[in-house]
Amino acid sequence: MMERFVKYMDRIKAEDELKIKTKSSVLHALYEAGSVKEAVYMKERPADQGVFKKRILVGLSTIAACLVLAIGGYGYYSTPVSFISFDINPSIELGINAFNRVVSAEGINEDGEMLLEHFKVANLSPADAAETFVREAASSGYIAGDGSTVIAINAQAASEEKSLQLQTVISGRVETLLDDMDTDAIVFADTGTLEQRKEARKMGISAGKYKMLSYMNTLDPAITIEQYRHRHFPELIEEANQLINQFGSGGMQAREYEQTRRMVMNTAREIEEIRRTEQEQVRQQNRNQSDINEDNEQNQGEDTESKSDPGKYQGDNLKNEGDGKR
Repeated sequence: MMERFVKYMDRIKAEDELKIKTKSSVLHALYEAGSVKEAVYMKERPADQGVFKKRILVGLSTIAACLVLAIGGYGYYSTPVSFISFDINPSIELGINAFNRVVSAEGINEDGEMLLEHFKVANLSPADAAETFVREAASSGYIAGDGSTVIAINAQAASEEKSLQLQTVISGRVETLLDDMDTDAIVFADTGTLEQRKEARKMGISAGKYKMLSYMNTLDPAITIEQYRHRHFPELIEEANQLINQFGSGGMQAREYEQTRRMVMNTAREIEEIRRTEQEQVRQQNRNQSDINEDNEQNQGEDTESKSDPGKYQGDNLKNEGDGKR
């Protein structure tokens, strides 16, 4: 029977692959039904069953490789390689991957955590994410109307060049946004290193604040990060400016902070100018109010005199009428 089956299969005109698959299927069915003994089945089964198994293994291996690549690719995409910290009063940090997309956002203080609950920045470009953050901060009342708010930006990347490039793009977008919103604020844009960022996060502060406090420490070693970690950025800038006036540039030790020193001095002058303008406005308002009060008191005095001696004003009125007739 088996010999006849094999002979008939050899006479069939069809593609070899189809004949092999058909022969394999029939043999397997006969073997399962008990019509073919195991020895015969093992002898007569197509020789390329091993090839078939190899194809299955190759297919499974390919699928496994694709899964590994997919998982590895996702891991690569979701891994930040550079960071941006923002300090207004809310402090947040954005992580940016190798494809220039935001893949993480973390609130560094309580206000930052609360603000991040109101918007999403995942997969946005760093500039779009920065704009979203500043808009939300403004709408939540964190940017004062007098222009005294400092928006501190610090970019950290693998190289100084990349850090500066990232900082320039972000600060430029924020300044353009403030103009579009007709909102005044001071943008304090600086760069840092990944090592500074690492140390900052250990202490629970932003990389921008860590760099500022490190600079202050170079000017006055008695200053500690713990001492000023809860201060807002405008206060740190003013304190740093006072240290510059007291100790100078800080010598060779502070050379790496040259850009920071220039920005501190310029920003401190802006803050002082805003404060003087605000004080002058308050004084002018007080003067205006004083003039109004003086006029009110004079009018009240005339009204009181009129009520206390109505005949006097009546006589004056009659006299004026008589003069008019003449």
